[in-house]
Amino acid sequence: MVRKLALFAGITLSPWVVSANMIASYVAATDPLTQGWSLTQPSCALPGCSPGNPVAGAVNDAGTPAWNVSDPSPQSGSLLNYHRDVANPDVATAQANGWVLSANLRVLDPLITTPNPSVFVSYETGTGQRFILFFGTNNFGGATPSVSLGFDGVDNLIPVSWDPGAGGLGYHLYELKYDPSVQRAALFIDGTERIGNYEGDIFTVPHPRQAVVWGSDSSAHTGAANYASVSFSINDSAAPEPGSFLLLAPVLFATGWLRRRFRRD
Repeated sequence: MVRKLALFAGITLSPWVVSANMIASYVAATDPLTQGWSLTQPSCALPGCSPGNPVAGAVNDAGTPAWNVSDPSPQSGSLLNYHRDVANPDVATAQANGWVLSANLRVLDPLITTPNPSVFVSYETGTGQRFILFFGTNNFGGATPSVSLGFDGVDNLIPVSWDPGAGGLGYHLYELKYDPSVQRAALFIDGTERIGNYEGDIFTVPHPRQAVVWGSDSSAHTGAANYASVSFSINDSAAPEPGSFLLLAPVLFATGWLRRRFRRD
């Protein structure tokens, strides 16, 4: 019986676990520039447009190290964000195998209501498509954070309905997970899926940048957040189809039967 059980001992059964390759990451609270990120803070070139005065810096947020990005200016063109380029081979692998964009942050603008497309995190694919999350607060006195997916076909934000519970305006983990089998992303907040079937934004103007970007956007809105971490990882291989688990069912059954038989013996 021991010899028979040993035949299964070397089999690793993990059909739902996919290892990942970290492509870009930021961990507070040192300057993102020291961790390989580049700063984007251009002056506005549009007539009558002011870049405003967004600011950024390290903070100790009640014991949590964070990097604060604040954009108090309602002027279009006021922005301050960080980007990390993604190489061509990595973009291709991300498209084929899937990827995860995550941000652990706390929204700081309780007097602003959604929609508020200023503070954000995004992945730009270089094909005129981007996957983006905007952060603000809800309409209930600003007591809880709000999150919206990028714009739909008529430039409307796609709101996400969720209740943070006792966490309120504390830190929350937001994750966009891209499934290559359907070419859509799903949003997870604190580990729970909140919305799926997000195909990303399509730029009306060609936008060739391939990058992970976070901070304050250039829209005429205000916003602020403390970023504890930002990361972008690519799956080492495509996630297995659900049916692959069924192929392992006989092995799992046999393993369990042998273990029970072994205990009785």
